[in-house]
Amino acid sequence: MKEIIDGFSYLFKGARHIALRRATWKHIWIPIALNALVFVLVSIAIVSVAMFLFQASAPDAFLLKILYGIIAAFAVVLSLFLYIMFFTAIGLVLGSPFYEALAGTVEREFGGFAPSGNAFRRMLRSVSSQLQKLFLFALAQIAFLAILLLPGIGVIAYTVASFALTVFLLGYDFVDFAFEARGWKPSKRRAWAIVNARALTGFGTAIFIFLLVPFVNMLVFPSAVVGAVLLFNNHDV
Repeated sequence: MKEIIDGFSYLFKGARHIALRRATWKHIWIPIALNALVFVLVSIAIVSVAMFLFQASAPDAFLLKILYGIIAAFAVVLSLFLYIMFFTAIGLVLGSPFYEALAGTVEREFGGFAPSGNAFRRMLRSVSSQLQKLFLFALAQIAFLAILLLPGIGVIAYTVASFALTVFLLGYDFVDFAFEARGWKPSKRRAWAIVNARALTGFGTAIFIFLLVPFVNMLVFPSAVVGAVLLFNNHDV
């Protein structure tokens, strides 16, 4: 539990780090504007799908009403997680050059490394990484469907399992910038993530919560990028 709480704090440490260092400010304005645009577009898409799903009226039969309620609850929970995952994936891909520069600035403060190599190739790797995570998330959601069949606790159990996976992947998403700066291979990245899974889960939980707060969520990505670099440097192996 201590590691989860410690990981949770790094989002705030990242925000504080940015506030106290003017050198980082130049890297955050364009990503904030991109986040605002992505937030609006993804929100419209999710709301449109939700409205379409709920246009149908509940059936009259008692058992069908129960089934309808389960499906409706599942749709609400799934929409929430999809919103977070797609908002994060699109925002990180579009803002990756700026976030890499921001991460590099913080890395150099600790005597670390800055991202090197072709920027376009790094962006392609970012796209590939996000697609892999979305694919993993989709597979997990299919597997989690079996949990919904548990009598009485299906929706709750599904929500807990999906939340745990989502916050872990969120934490991993942002620490990826520190991995990229070090040039770590996927196997080494996964090994670090497994060792520090509790810290990543706490970090991802903070990101998840504040991504749900309108306007505040515009500032989450830069704070999370810096917080991830700080987290990585304090848990380096």
